[in-house]
Amino acid sequence: MENPTLNSQPLQRTPKGVNLIEKFKQSPWQKSSLLALVTVLSQNIIWWTYPLIYSKHLNGQLPPGSFVLVAYSVLVALAMHFIFSSRFHSFWAMLLCILSGIVTFSSLIKGSFEVFCLLLLFTGYLIILQIKWIRLKSIIGLVGLAILAAFTIPLAIFYLQNNYVTSKFIVTLIPLVFSYLYFLIPLFIPYSKLRTLSSLILGLAFLINIMLLPFNFWTLLAIVIVAGSWLILFNLELDIRLQVPLYFCLQTLTVMVIFLQQH
Repeated sequence: MENPTLNSQPLQRTPKGVNLIEKFKQSPWQKSSLLALVTVLSQNIIWWTYPLIYSKHLNGQLPPGSFVLVAYSVLVALAMHFIFSSRFHSFWAMLLCILSGIVTFSSLIKGSFEVFCLLLLFTGYLIILQIKWIRLKSIIGLVGLAILAAFTIPLAIFYLQNNYVTSKFIVTLIPLVFSYLYFLIPLFIPYSKLRTLSSLILGLAFLINIMLLPFNFWTLLAIVIVAGSWLILFNLELDIRLQVPLYFCLQTLTVMVIFLQQH
């Protein structure tokens, strides 16, 4: 009788024993970490670029200990990634929301009562977003998230820099609200005719908002990105783990183009 071990294929190994590149490619944890990092970077680029550059005209500076606000923004962005990647039910997202709430009790943020309440409101909303019986996985839930995500952290950064908030700065954040409404609609309303109709309506509203801005090359580029994303990406069936960082990346790209258009 033949020995089956003699006819089996030998294990392929590198001279050092393990191919680390292949191991990385096959590691679900590594892939998940990379996708989460993309979401965190995308959101923080949006949240920090607007107030930091806008405040240069006002000579505003962040106070010492601002790393606390950085930690909050990272925790919240990571929580958003887990919420959407897990279809609105995630233990890790709940834990991250609790940690972000604890961060708001630092002396820097607690010293500004308005900022303290604003950040706690955002954290609280992300928690109730995951409570099934409240049913915020809907257009209403999306509108609430878009408003809080667009205004909370940029306003907190601006206020801590300047000790006040200008109406002109608030107006510059309105396109950001529309960007959340448009790019996150597939996550709130997946796989239905309502999703297609809602994304079309919100996409048109976003385009109108962009076209109301002074027209130049950057305006045209933003219009192309928004129109192209609806024609291609919103009509593809992608894994939810890929959808989340992909939509956030497209949002960041569009928002940064709009920012260049305004500056």
